[in-house]
Amino acid sequence: MITRTIYPTDFHLVLEIILRIKPDNSSFLIESCCIFLHDFIMEFSDYPKHTLVSRIGLESIYKWLACVPEQASKIVIYTNDDRIYDQHLILKDLEYINGIITFSHEISIVENLGQFMADEINYFFPGKLEGFIFAYLVNFYRRTLNTVSFR
Repeated sequence: MITRTIYPTDFHLVLEIILRIKPDNSSFLIESCCIFLHDFIMEFSDYPKHTLVSRIGLESIYKWLACVPEQASKIVIYTNDDRIYDQHLILKDLEYINGIITFSHEISIVENLGQFMADEINYFFPGKLEGFIFAYLVNFYRRTLNTVSFR
C-alpha cells in the first residue's frame, strides 16, 4: 500500500488522521488503516530516531492497532508456499504482532495472538533456530520496555 519514499514524514498527516479514527468505524476503513499501518511499520520501524517516528511514536501506532487486534493481525497471513519466505520479513511480522500484544488489554487477545506467533515460529523455524528466536523476542521486549511509558 505504501509507495516508495525515504521520508516517513511524508506520511505524518495520514498517521495523525488514522490514529484519530475510532475502532468501531466501518470494517473496510479499519482494515485499510491496518494495512497502511502495517506497511508503515515494516518500512520505517528500523529508523526509530527519525523525526516522524519520534513525533508520532510507534507506541501510538501499536496502541491504536491493539484496539482492533483481529483486523490488525489478519494482515499477517502466509500460505503453504511461504516456507521459503524471507525470514527477516517473517521476524518483522512477528515483531508487529508482538507490538499489538504489548498494548492489548484483553487476556484472550494476548492468548490468541501469542498462539498465532507460536504456530508461525514452529512452522517457519522448526527447531533449528530456537535460540535465535528467543534472543530476538528478548531483544524486542527489552526495547519495548525501554520505550513504553508506564502510568
